[in-house]
Amino acid sequence: MGSEMCIRDSCYSFAPMETSSCGYNPFAFVRETRNERINDLILLSSAIIPGGKTEASDFWQNKSQVLFVSLSIYLLETSENPTLGALFDLAHVCDLRGWANEVVSDGTINEPLFQQFLQDIIDGEERTVSNILSSFRAAIQVFGIPSVRNATNSNDLPIDRLRAQKLFLCFQFPADETHKILPLITALWVQIINIQTRHNKPCLLYTSDAADE
Repeated sequence: MGSEMCIRDSCYSFAPMETSSCGYNPFAFVRETRNERINDLILLSSAIIPGGKTEASDFWQNKSQVLFVSLSIYLLETSENPTLGALFDLAHVCDLRGWANEVVSDGTINEPLFQQFLQDIIDGEERTVSNILSSFRAAIQVFGIPSVRNATNSNDLPIDRLRAQKLFLCFQFPADETHKILPLITALWVQIINIQTRHNKPCLLYTSDAADE
């Protein structure tokens, strides 16, 4: 990571389309208890994979959100460093149904939501499973970009300390790349709001829409 971009008078620069950036790993802020973890992952999934504009597209987006939550649970349970890059890789397993069969048979992850969705993958029609996977892969393709993988492999952004000290977060990305990076920026913003509103006291957040030159 570009540590020189991470701490300058408590100013943190997140530039996921650049070679040097502070790290932001959203899984670092997912809580450990079951209900809180599920709630945090559902929030992340809806930020990264928003609902569709039509009833048909909304169906596939909802299925993709559930797949996001399920694969995230798997990574949180099995990986020492779960990342969005690892999620991208897992989504590109050649034989998703075979992988699901193996994980369900292993039985080491007892989360009902996770087990149920994998069983749906195993029992589902090939075309349905293929469409869910295609929709999901399209929604998370940004996490396969090398600079984005690098920026999300670790966490330097102390968004859970915004109440305790004065910090400045700077988002940097080219304007013409906004459509690519929007899911990640949305996830970061949603997590910031969620963490701050877990408390009763108000928190002042300031944003600027100034674009990179």
